[in-house]
Amino acid sequence: MADERFKLVKEHYGLTSLANVSNDLANGNAMRGVTTDATDAEGKPFAFGGAVTNAIAHTVSSAYLAHDHSPLEAYLLGFGHELLENTPNTENWDTYKDLYNNQVGRNIAAYVRQNKLPCDLI
Repeated sequence: MADERFKLVKEHYGLTSLANVSNDLANGNAMRGVTTDATDAEGKPFAFGGAVTNAIAHTVSSAYLAHDHSPLEAYLLGFGHELLENTPNTENWDTYKDLYNNQVGRNIAAYVRQNKLPCDLI
């Protein structure tokens, strides 16, 4: 039953299309691949991809949801998403990072609305 309700929520808010937008942004802005200019904690070349795409997805989705619906709905959907995805294996920093990126998205939406800017600037 919960899966059916989540499917309806995804359809209502267009979450699948928002995920596609995030992916397109990452691909179109060279946010995939490896850079030799930075290294991870083990000294290996830093790989762009999953974490960057995830950050964009949370920020953009939250911004569009807050702009097109309301900041409260964006907050509830983002927080609910973290609750559903959180497992005993999920590291706390990942949840905090996602919640932070959701807040950044809501801040962007607030700026766009307050300054009467077009939504496509998100």
